[in-house]
Amino acid sequence: MKDLEGFERMVQDVEFFREKLAIYTRQSIITKLIPIARSLGLINVDSSIFKGTVIPSPLICLDCVYEVLPTVARQEVDRLTKETQDGEYTLTLTLTTTLDYVNHLTFLRQIQLRIESLERESDAVRSMYDLIDAFKVPVPPEDLAIYQTLHPAIERTATAIDKAIAERDAKVDTFFSCLNKDIGDLINEVKETKQSVENPLLLDNTRDRAELIVELDRLERIDLTLQISGNQLEDQILSRPGIRASSFLEWLGKLYPNVVKVC
Repeated sequence: MKDLEGFERMVQDVEFFREKLAIYTRQSIITKLIPIARSLGLINVDSSIFKGTVIPSPLICLDCVYEVLPTVARQEVDRLTKETQDGEYTLTLTLTTTLDYVNHLTFLRQIQLRIESLERESDAVRSMYDLIDAFKVPVPPEDLAIYQTLHPAIERTATAIDKAIAERDAKVDTFFSCLNKDIGDLINEVKETKQSVENPLLLDNTRDRAELIVELDRLERIDLTLQISGNQLEDQILSRPGIRASSFLEWLGKLYPNVVKVC
């Protein structure tokens, strides 16, 4: 390989490392078998210069593989370990708000689809460490220790997924209970705000102007907060599968006919 500096930029998959380790190891063994001198009848051939020239080439390539392979393997271990640990942690979070349940159910679906890929990727990492072991590639002891935690972490995440799936129906029910409560609270706040806006005192030109401005600012802040809450509820509702409605008010009107009238 002429461009040793570009070695690290090549496709770094298991087959690539397996092929290069086999080639350079075999070349290294063969070059070491070259005799320093050989007698050919009356002629004694000195091959020490040739041997000294040939031997470094496969050794340099091997050193390059020895440097790259453990680095790539460790990076993959760190990436997969972080993803699985984050997944397990997210699935075990305590759920209290409607948004918590939305995030949980959404993430559960995502990690449920991802876990098979994580397992396949961990198998590729296992193959890398099998190569490291088979070809005696130098690797820091702490890398091996961290690698040993990868597969148990994936198993724990898979167990957490199974547990979350078993509890999914109950959490969906709780989600709708929380959602109904949020909608009820929003309806009450809308009614209260509507009553405040219709307060005749706001149209009383005899009242202190500064007090009116303060009250109008307060109502404006409440209105903005209600809009944000309504948008969040709309996103949470309309993003759920099976919801047949083109807008939040359309969906809300089917369950709470009085809400549309209030709005």
